[in-house]
Amino acid sequence: SSSSSSSEFDKSVVAVEFNTTTNLLVGGGRRGTLVLWDVRQRGDRPIVVVGNAHDGAIADLAIDSSSSIVVSGGSDGAVKAWRLHDLTKVAQFDAVHPKRTVMRAVVGGGSTASGAIFHNPLTTVGVTTVRLTNKYIITAGADGRLVRREYTIL
Repeated sequence: SSSSSSSEFDKSVVAVEFNTTTNLLVGGGRRGTLVLWDVRQRGDRPIVVVGNAHDGAIADLAIDSSSSIVVSGGSDGAVKAWRLHDLTKVAQFDAVHPKRTVMRAVVGGGSTASGAIFHNPLTTVGVTTVRLTNKYIITAGADGRLVRREYTIL
């Protein structure tokens, strides 16, 4: 982690979560970067940047405000828990939803029979959704499974 500029992060935010108690905003990037901002501060400079938090895009984020934990789910299939205030990793669960590479159609111009054109047609998908409830991390993934994992955070 560092407190560097978020310029590499610009235009690649794919997941965002906000904690109203602390006024902290967490963003997950297309390249696996996790960024923390304090919205009370002026400017767009982050207070913490964690490069390579995931090996691939961060698909979703969830905050447990009672324990000040943020959980990230990535296209790498991993689920990770971080301390909200400094993004220190406190738990990691690998291959919760094994990553799969799939072909996707991007709707728009093109001359294929279906009207879709393949632009950057391959994408890697692992975890698609992360939710926190009580003491459970609930995730969904490209493998079609819903996983509920009990967690106790330090």
